[in-house]
Amino acid sequence: MMYLWGNFPENMIKLRFAEVGSGFANDGFTHEKTVPFVIAAQAITGEYEVASPMGKITASQNEVFLSPSNVPLKITHRSEPHKPTMSFQFIHLEFMLFDTIDIFSVFTLPLKADKDTGQQIGAIIAGLIHLKDISTKKHAINNLLQRNELTSRLLNILLTISRPPDDELINYQIYQSVVPVFTYIKDHLATSITMDDLIPLMPMSRSAFFHFFKKHFRKTPMDYLKSIRLNEAYRLLCYSDRSVSKVAEETGFSNTYHFSREFRKYFHKTPSQARKAHQELMDMRDLT
Repeated sequence: MMYLWGNFPENMIKLRFAEVGSGFANDGFTHEKTVPFVIAAQAITGEYEVASPMGKITASQNEVFLSPSNVPLKITHRSEPHKPTMSFQFIHLEFMLFDTIDIFSVFTLPLKADKDTGQQIGAIIAGLIHLKDISTKKHAINNLLQRNELTSRLLNILLTISRPPDDELINYQIYQSVVPVFTYIKDHLATSITMDDLIPLMPMSRSAFFHFFKKHFRKTPMDYLKSIRLNEAYRLLCYSDRSVSKVAEETGFSNTYHFSREFRKYFHKTPSQARKAHQELMDMRDLT
């Protein structure tokens, strides 16, 4: 097969998930979160103060704070002087390479976008919120095309301001070679998976397989597998009504206690707390 862009299929980059919202928060309102997707959040009025293991930043009017997935964040909302609330809008999103690899585990996002770039990102978020508000079955295809156009523009902006991987790591054929491993994990997520199940899919020696993951994904194969399980569990908790025990079962955890312990270690909240926090964010319009 001949691909338009050389050796790669046109769908080598795909939007897996996007969620937008806006609201108001009282001055000084602080929450802590770790989520399995990229965050881009804009202070429309007032400012954000954000602390994470990557550093501390302030994002004022029109600036946008950015965070890759699975980073512990402490987010404080600050209003303008003599005003009780600040206003904001945000997007959570996940773009995948070859339908299996988070593209921002390969590229490194900055901690924030400046005002000019923030205005561009903010306009896209506002456009997506508008599409969400007016979406109807009658215009579903049109709305889908507009959503894809806006999210593609957003990805282009984010990649432009991100730091690419080292030259030796930007060979996408390397990432393509590991797709069978991630596909197997996705197809067998509810079952026990061992190194012996995964190694033949590349194939290479056990030590080479271990080194490959440490070099290109900064985790051991089993740690990467656990992150995939926990990220999927987070999505099921927040976007379905499945019980905690059912989510644990569907993501391959042997019992609810083990699942809850690992989930809290990774996301700094229990499964029930994460579900509640997400619902509160989605319902947030005015915290006064």
